[in-house]
Amino acid sequence: MLHLVELATNQRRVEMKDQAHDHAMADLFREDPALALATVETILTNGDLPELLVAARQINLAFGGASINATPCNEDPRPPSAEPV
Repeated sequence: MLHLVELATNQRRVEMKDQAHDHAMADLFREDPALALATVETILTNGDLPELLVAARQINLAFGGASINATPCNEDPRPPSAEPV
C-alpha cells in the first residue's frame, strides 16, 4: 500500500514540475517571441508530434490563445506518393 501512495506522490511531483516548466517556458517565449518561432520550426523539422503539442501548450500559455476544437477530417494530409502503400 505504501508503494501506491509513493507512486501517487511521485506522479504529483512530476505534474507539478511539468506545470512549473510550462510557465517558465511561457515566460521565455513571452520575452522572446523569436525563440517560440525557432522552437516550433525545430520541432517541425524533427517531426516530433508529442514535443509539438507541448510547445503549443506553452506558447498558448504565453500568448493567451483560444481553445481549439479539432474536427475529424477524412482527407490524408500527406502528398500522394508514386508507389502504392
